[in-house]
Amino acid sequence: MDMKAWRIILALSTLAFVTQTATAADQKLVQLVDDIKEKASATFLMAYACKDALGVTYYHAVRAYGERAFQRTGASPQNTKFTFEILENRFKDDKELVQETDAMKCVWTTTEANKRLHKSETALVDYTLSAKP
Repeated sequence: MDMKAWRIILALSTLAFVTQTATAADQKLVQLVDDIKEKASATFLMAYACKDALGVTYYHAVRAYGERAFQRTGASPQNTKFTFEILENRFKDDKELVQETDAMKCVWTTTEANKRLHKSETALVDYTLSAKP
């Protein structure tokens, strides 16, 4: 094989390696973003189930935190609002969703859900800050 053929093979191998590495990085980013969206939705569900026990102010505070986390994934404010309105309508229509009446249990479950959401947000921030430009 001549030198030109070797250079082409080397270039193609390098391109394949870079593409594979970028794809793995993209998959990690998608996984982190999906994790935040899932946990934001779960936190909002818990807040909705505890709305009567904790009050509307607490409910709106937890919802706002979930929306902000959702926006950190790149979702626009309009898309986030739309998504959370759809979720709220699903919760309203869910006949199996039980409204929790124990305020202490609600405080504990929403706090734990918020901690898990915060941990996912931190993981995304750490990952994006560690990425080399």
